[in-house]
Amino acid sequence: MPQHHDIRERYASDGIENGVFYVPLAYLYRVRLGTVGKMLSWLFIYLMPCVFYAWCAAGTEVEWWRFTAQMLLVFMAVITVYELGYIFNDTYATRREAQPAIRLYQHNFDHFYSHVPHIVATRLVCAATFMALLYICCDATQTYWLAASAVALIIPLFAVYNLWRTKWNVMLYPVLLFSRYIPYLLLYDASWQYVALLFFSVPGLSMLERYSMPRHRFVMMRWLIPDEQSKTRFRVIYYTLALMALMILHVVRGLPLILAAPYCVLWAYRIAIMLYVRHHTPRNYLNG
Repeated sequence: MPQHHDIRERYASDGIENGVFYVPLAYLYRVRLGTVGKMLSWLFIYLMPCVFYAWCAAGTEVEWWRFTAQMLLVFMAVITVYELGYIFNDTYATRREAQPAIRLYQHNFDHFYSHVPHIVATRLVCAATFMALLYICCDATQTYWLAASAVALIIPLFAVYNLWRTKWNVMLYPVLLFSRYIPYLLLYDASWQYVALLFFSVPGLSMLERYSMPRHRFVMMRWLIPDEQSKTRFRVIYYTLALMALMILHVVRGLPLILAAPYCVLWAYRIAIMLYVRHHTPRNYLNG
């Protein structure tokens, strides 16, 4: 690893096994999150709105067991390739940054640079296997290929994001982030209403938080999120305003109230987290 003047150590775990490069979900857990609590929180925040709006789009035409299998297989395929983007971000992209966030230990770097073809091949084979199984579980071929294309698109999107190492690559972040959400909806004949609701449920919030990071903090975000600790309060405000907007849409445009369910759950969850961190500091909390 080349020497940098300002290295930001972001080790999520005390010691990271090289097996995380090959096993789906292992890299996310050990390198990016680091604790069981944070992993469960991430899974809940990510999967709950994805599955809910996919269920709304699927309607009653899909049997519950088939729908469950489809969601699981989409999840595993998306995570497998998205983690590959994380891996290249943490190994190659950081070498071109003046202030890199180092998440891997030296033995991890040594293993990765010596086994890049094997790691990439393993990840692609796993993703292809999940998508092949998904094809068997799907009734509609057209929507399957839309979802499969969206999963495959994650790879070039992450490649561009990793190669474009300037302040302005943050503008691509919302597209990259939403690329791991949209495949769930594309598996069915989803309307733009579901797409918009899914985007603003979590990715919209993450986009604003990304624009507030020290390296990307834009003027419009400084008074909203002046520092990392203020994110906790901002998340509660975000879902409060989102729920108000959905209530207005219900009155003005007849938006079904059931579609606001994920926002209600996330609003309550963020309030609970805000109250909890007043007296406790979970490990790796706000350590993105």
